[in-house]
Amino acid sequence: MTTLKQRSEAQQSSAISNDTTLLPRWMMADPLKVLLSKEAAELKRTCTGCSHAAERVSPFGEPVMRCLKGKPYGKKCSQFVGGESK
Repeated sequence: MTTLKQRSEAQQSSAISNDTTLLPRWMMADPLKVLLSKEAAELKRTCTGCSHAAERVSPFGEPVMRCLKGKPYGKKCSQFVGGESK
C-alpha cells in the first residue's frame, strides 16, 4: 500500500515530465533545422511573386506593398497559384 507522500511525489514527477508536451515534437529537433523549417513555411504563406502585388507610395512618402485585388497583402490568397496568380 502506498502512502500519501509517495502518491504526491509520483504526481509531481509525472507533472514535470508532461511539461515538455507544450512544444510540438518537430520543435524538439536541432534548433537550426527548426529555424529553417519556420522560415520556409513563412515564405510559402506570403505574396512574394504574385503578379497582383504592387509597390505604392503611402501618404507619408514611404513605399508600401499592396494587393491590386483588394486582398490583405502578405497572406497568400486563392488567386495565387504556383508562383503566378490567376
